[in-house]
Amino acid sequence: PRPLAVSRVSAAAVPEGGCQAPLTLLHLVRPSLSFSAVEGRDGKLLCAPRAPIAAAWAMRPSWLPELGKQEHGWIGRVGTVPGLDRPFLPIATQSPTIEENYIIVAALDLTWLSEHLAELRPRGVDEPDRATLFITDRNGTVLGLDPKADDGIGVGTHLPDVLQPLAHMAAIVLTTVTDALGQG
Repeated sequence: PRPLAVSRVSAAAVPEGGCQAPLTLLHLVRPSLSFSAVEGRDGKLLCAPRAPIAAAWAMRPSWLPELGKQEHGWIGRVGTVPGLDRPFLPIATQSPTIEENYIIVAALDLTWLSEHLAELRPRGVDEPDRATLFITDRNGTVLGLDPKADDGIGVGTHLPDVLQPLAHMAAIVLTTVTDALGQG
């Protein structure tokens, strides 16, 4: 499997705006990414090859809280940006050394994630009819699901109250939940 995010952008390239080309190439070879960007520790966007991201960044959207405050990286909230049309999950990490004063953000394309979840299903295991595989964040927000649910649950929505305890479990859980009619 290929890595999800950027591991390093040349320190010399960032201050001169030279990171546009590497980030554009990264987006082309990693279809799992909705976008990638580099921000200075002062909060200024240094480069983002996709125009809708640059416009959204200036507004400091809710999916982009204070970057750089966490020591080991940060996973944001599900976000959308007009012009991209697909939900994403931003993931950020600080530059590898203190001399390189920037933050790298790579956003996982959640539509791509949902389209590839079928690959995670165990082979040779009988599943109940209507079985759905969910990936959620710690708050019960759906990041991916397979197949698409027919009950209004989708990427970016919150799990119903009856399913919320599953999102807070420390281990991967395989369970059967029945609906109001007793169907699993």
